Amino acid sequence: MPRTFLLHLLVVPSLWLAAAGCDSGSNQRPDDTSSENDHDGDGYANEVDCDDENPAIHPDADEVCDELDNDCDEAIDEGVTTTYYQDNDADGYGNPGVTVQACQKPSGYVTTNTDCDDTDALSYPMSEEVCDGKDNDCDEETDEGVGSTWYRDSDADTYGDPAQPTTACDCPEGYVADNTDCDDSTAARHPLATEICDDLDNDCDGSTDEDAGLPLAIDADGDGFGSPGTTRIRCEGVDNELDCDDTNPREPVVVDAETGSPSGAGTRSSPLDTVQAGIDAAMGCVVVYPGTYNEALHLNGLDISLTGIEGSASTIIDAAGFGGPALKIDQGESSDTVVAGFTITNGEGYLTTESTSYSCGCGATCTDWYYTYCGGGVYLYRSSPTFQDLVVAYNELPVRSSASHGYDTYYVYSFGGGFCLVGSSPAMEEVDLWANYADQGGGLWVDEDSTVTFEQGWIVGNSASVGGGWQLDGGQATLTNVASLFNEASDSGGGLYMDASTVTVTNASFAGDDAVYGGGAYVYNASTLTMLNSIVYGAGTGAGILVDRSSRFSGTYNDVFGNAGGNYSGTTDPTGSSGNISSNPRFTTFTADGDLTDDDLTLTSSSPCINTGNPSAAYNDADGSRNDMGAFGGPEGSW
Repeated sequence: MPRTFLLHLLVVPSLWLAAAGCDSGSNQRPDDTSSENDHDGDGYANEVDCDDENPAIHPDADEVCDELDNDCDEAIDEGVTTTYYQDNDADGYGNPGVTVQACQKPSGYVTTNTDCDDTDALSYPMSEEVCDGKDNDCDEETDEGVGSTWYRDSDADTYGDPAQPTTACDCPEGYVADNTDCDDSTAARHPLATEICDDLDNDCDGSTDEDAGLPLAIDADGDGFGSPGTTRIRCEGVDNELDCDDTNPREPVVVDAETGSPSGAGTRSSPLDTVQAGIDAAMGCVVVYPGTYNEALHLNGLDISLTGIEGSASTIIDAAGFGGPALKIDQGESSDTVVAGFTITNGEGYLTTESTSYSCGCGATCTDWYYTYCGGGVYLYRSSPTFQDLVVAYNELPVRSSASHGYDTYYVYSFGGGFCLVGSSPAMEEVDLWANYADQGGGLWVDEDSTVTFEQGWIVGNSASVGGGWQLDGGQATLTNVASLFNEASDSGGGLYMDASTVTVTNASFAGDDAVYGGGAYVYNASTLTMLNSIVYGAGTGAGILVDRSSRFSGTYNDVFGNAGGNYSGTTDPTGSSGNISSNPRFTTFTADGDLTDDDLTLTSSSPCINTGNPSAAYNDADGSRNDMGAFGGPEGSW
């Protein structure tokens, strides 16, 4: 460029500025360091220095946090301040929506911005979640992990459906805390409901109809009779255990005097009409409906059960006119043979006839004939059946007698008006012997080869020459919980006559039994009587217990009192030792008038026989208290 043009360029501006009236002295460059233009000595003239009094402020200065425009860019503290957040609830966490830029933290502000509710000091990120319907820990969830679980209760039975839970602090309407309902559509089904027969699990225990219904037995063959041992509380079944073969609808054989017929099939719908027909048709068991059956029975060696299904009071075997025992068991029947639930009456005994002939001079032959009747009600020969719930009553055998006709003499003997035992070992439970007669053993006669157990039975009003209640002609017997009343012998042993026999009596009451010798018991001919926890009271003529010299009596914890012939005879009186007493037993009712209907041999509360039996726990009464003497004490005394 020509020098003249460059000069022109340099001169013209000055001239222009002068012509414009500008002060040429103010025209300084930023690097003009004349003292009159840079008062603070920071190297910047005051035209560009926004604070020429402060050397730290100039266009090239670094902005610092001092609330000044250090770099002269018309912005204060830009890029160097801190953002603070309002902490209105003073919980240490700020509101991200309310901020301020400042060099120093203003009051009421914090550096964190994570508060989700700056009006509630309990809501912040580190807070513990509580059940209040708020997001306490600021994780955008409400009441998580702290609410209760509730379950839908649609049927309003207060038991909830485990398949319909919800979580809430307070129980929502229609919900409950319980989750054990097995059917939330039915209010009748819940854990405390009563189980009923409806094929449903009413009580929610996982079982159906358990403990509902009635005590019923299984009837697998559908014949109306149940299998033994299967009775449970159930909805289906039958109320008996009379079926000896629940796979065979033809067992048991059914007998019904009212609806049966000789041509019956022996089923419930087509019964036979006689008990003997039922026995003859049976393989294992016969059931007999109530009624009076005028017949005499013979078991024919069959080990069967024969049951009057309504019990002895309503099912009667009346053997009047048959000339023999009402029931004969004489072919080795075992204990599997069971006869239960009958009254047996009007039997005339099993007759055996023997004769002995001899020369009686002048070419004549004399013959002695012996007619022996045994067992008016029941005749047992070499058998061991079981008897339960029987009443053997009003069976009368002939009086002992003898008569001569020409060269012949006829002798009549009778044994066991109720029962006659020959070589037999029966078990008897709840068997009552009432008003039977025989010359020997009015109620029951036992031979030397027999053994009998007798429990919870009444022996009442029987009579004989010897052994009004019982006679043992040898043999053994165990009597437990027996009540013997008003049995009478015209000679010996009103209640019990023993000849070369062994008897154990536990918890018996002999009351009003009478005989000339031994009103309660006559112990004769090397016999042994052991008596425990028993009462012998009120013999009108003879002694309570009479023991001959060859026999032995052992008595402990007995009460023998009020016997007209003395309490003991022929043996040392043990009263005052071994628990034996002699005091009025104070029966509830005892009239000694022979009327059996107005006597009650239970003990009054003032009886000296209460809690005075053997103290061993083995003899405790059914309620656990010490043994009460008499027929209704001991473990099996509640009968």
